[in-house]
Amino acid sequence: MEADMKRSLWLAWVLLLLSLATARSGIPDNNINYAVLLEFENGSQASGFVLMAEDRLFLITARHVLRDDSGHLRGNILFLTTREPNGPKTTFSRIRVNLADLEASGQVLFSASHDAAATAIGRVQGIGERRQVNYAPQVKLESGRGITALDLRNTVSSEALLVTAEVYVSGYPNSLGVDGRRPWNAQIPLVRRGCIAGLNAESRLIILDCRVDRGNSGGPVILQTSSATGGILYRVIGLVSEWVPQADQWVNPGLNQVNLEVSNSGYSTVVPMEVVYELVASSVAVPMVNR
Repeated sequence: MEADMKRSLWLAWVLLLLSLATARSGIPDNNINYAVLLEFENGSQASGFVLMAEDRLFLITARHVLRDDSGHLRGNILFLTTREPNGPKTTFSRIRVNLADLEASGQVLFSASHDAAATAIGRVQGIGERRQVNYAPQVKLESGRGITALDLRNTVSSEALLVTAEVYVSGYPNSLGVDGRRPWNAQIPLVRRGCIAGLNAESRLIILDCRVDRGNSGGPVILQTSSATGGILYRVIGLVSEWVPQADQWVNPGLNQVNLEVSNSGYSTVVPMEVVYELVASSVAVPMVNR
């Protein structure tokens, strides 16, 4: 009896240690680093990620990040900043993109139906350690060793998603903090955890129970799922479009006044990866990825 109890206690202790190890492991840095900080010369900021489809590299972000309401580019020059691939957490790469020239040459693609854009920025040559990036003439690596690219094979379409699945939003919210005071490095993406709250097949949008803020637009949304062997996999399911507003109306009959307050509901909308597949399909043969 005593021996059985000791074995039970030992097993419980092992299971506790395993659960703690899993909880502490968290999402790997290379997945968090998919997020890229986008900055225009006028100081406006947003998020995005670089997608590798076959040998092509595309900067993916929300359409409204690059274009204003009148359809004009928000700036001619765009800067990309990210942590270096496989480097220390405090080393960064910076890339200068002549967005106006790329648009003029037809390399900036906008979705006609969704808040998404894809910009062709270069090609990848070689394999393994010999792999190198040949940037487009309008793109210049100003500092650092390069950028962490998301392989198309590490994405998944909305057809494979389930409501309540756990997701992470990685990006660069810039509306947080007061008077410019931020307790984090603004060059490193912040991560929020949430879940899929709904799937709208008609509008082809994903609804998250996860708050996003100004600056998160265009950033990747990462799904946590399990592999066939029981391991944890992380797959990008789309890009952040916008937060869902919550409207509260207050009526004062005595003064005949109506006050409407609009706030962040904590829900957000995501453009699914199949919209991105359609954007880049004109440049590469996009396979049926994890559908």
